[in-house]
Amino acid sequence: MRSLFALILSLTLVAFSGTVLAGENEYKATDNEELFGTWVNMDYKDDMYVQMIIFKLGEYGLYSSVNDNEPMWTAEYRISQKWTDAKGNIWYKHRFKAGAMGSGFELCKISESGKTLEYIFSQWEYPKELDTNSEYYRKYNRK
Repeated sequence: MRSLFALILSLTLVAFSGTVLAGENEYKATDNEELFGTWVNMDYKDDMYVQMIIFKLGEYGLYSSVNDNEPMWTAEYRISQKWTDAKGNIWYKHRFKAGAMGSGFELCKISESGKTLEYIFSQWEYPKELDTNSEYYRKYNRK
């Protein structure tokens, strides 16, 4: 019995220290996060972009067209940080897993009006800033 308890305690400590060492404390999202909802950009019309994203708790769908009923693919995500800057913009950092599409990191900004979502993604680490000239930068408006 003691060895089972010691094993469980050891595994818990290893899991906790891995999270701390990775610098990721998961943010506990509420049911009404500003990120949740439908975001569109009608100017995105080629294979590199999606016209619509629908964020829900823990999952989002990427749609090639606003007319699609089913997403091209879905991704699971976990918010690690949320904050509001001095201008009233809301920021999120989250990690995503999109099955065969891979996994990565996103830095998102929702405008103070709540009407514009900008984000940038990376496969290797959280982006440090929203570089609007990056090929990994995207911008959407709330539908």
